[in-house]
Amino acid sequence: MIIDNFCTLEKNSLKRFCADIHWENAKQKDRTIFFEINAEAVEPLSINPHSFLIAGIIPAMYFGETRLRIAAKICPRLVQGLKENMGWFQRWYGSQYHSVDIQADGFDLSTPLSSEGRVGLMFSGGVDSLYTLWTNRKYYPLGHEESIKEGFLVYGFDMGTKEEGGYDLDVFERSVEAARAVAKEAGFNLIPVYTNIRHINSALDFWTQWYYGAALSAVGHVFSGRTSKLWIAPDLDKFDIVPWGSHPLITPNYGSVHLRIKYDYLVPRMEKIKQMAGWDVALRHLRVCVHHPKGGLNCGKCEKCIRTMLMLLVSGKLKEAKSFPAQDVSAQMLGRIKFTSRKNFRSVYYYDLIEPLCSIGRSDLARVIKQELGWKGEIRRVDQKYLKGLFTNTWSMIRKKVITKS
Repeated sequence: MIIDNFCTLEKNSLKRFCADIHWENAKQKDRTIFFEINAEAVEPLSINPHSFLIAGIIPAMYFGETRLRIAAKICPRLVQGLKENMGWFQRWYGSQYHSVDIQADGFDLSTPLSSEGRVGLMFSGGVDSLYTLWTNRKYYPLGHEESIKEGFLVYGFDMGTKEEGGYDLDVFERSVEAARAVAKEAGFNLIPVYTNIRHINSALDFWTQWYYGAALSAVGHVFSGRTSKLWIAPDLDKFDIVPWGSHPLITPNYGSVHLRIKYDYLVPRMEKIKQMAGWDVALRHLRVCVHHPKGGLNCGKCEKCIRTMLMLLVSGKLKEAKSFPAQDVSAQMLGRIKFTSRKNFRSVYYYDLIEPLCSIGRSDLARVIKQELGWKGEIRRVDQKYLKGLFTNTWSMIRKKVITKS
């Protein structure tokens, strides 16, 4: 892969940073990739080759490129981190994937301009990023140097997934409006970002298992001239860490001398919702759905919506979560969800909902989950109660080793 022809374009109030990617070995489409922002919303920024390097390196490895040649100077710390990440991906997904030789015009050995750069957050408006913001505000007042001051909401990741322009823009506009309400109360600057880097390979499995953390980090580097630290909220649970595109072993390695990337603590999703239960503006504007319903933020029907609604229900806060179209969950709604698919490791979240649902008098919902999970759910409940998860964690490790070797 070759990355070159860096350029900056301005049209109306938008500023676009572009570069071309050319494939050498893989039969993939050459394309111009870009990051676009509202120029009036931020201080002047210059093009950052690290954004394009990070955007290209994982697809290059996945499709079998032998090298990535970038026409720019790059940070040696980032190069070391990318090599380490490629080693992890090879260990996780098989020896058929090889590390890509990174070639550049030299190393950027400059030091950060200031130790007082802003702290940023990749902010989707979902449970994970809201919890990271909530935790930050809990420990740091607005004027503190560790306080989050920027939030980046991206069009082109879960919204705008089709390559033809304009798709889901109405959903993105609603998401920006909801996120601005949170930003106003929490006291940070929300910056919408537009990019097409996911279209390098838009397959869902590649996105989730390989690319998610790299894509978020690539966006963060666009702002490394003003942001010195970037928080990325995990969507993994500490009780079920799996090989994943955004991972505590992977994501921090996408940082450089100029931008440190922080992967937040692995807190169970149910615990996140419980701790944020009193934050009204977050509940009113929570967005978790990836099905993009017309006129709203959440469809209230998909697996992710139902799972979140159940957690809000046992926390006593579903009625306050106005971004969902229903303020209750019925056994019929839950029965439509197939959450034991082999590919859906999220099924582990349902195990811990059975007892809380029974405790609030919703045995009808607990019964549906028990029927779906069967004997596996019973084993996990006993293991969590008496063995603190020792059995299921050990079994999970054995299973992962078998899968990666097969």
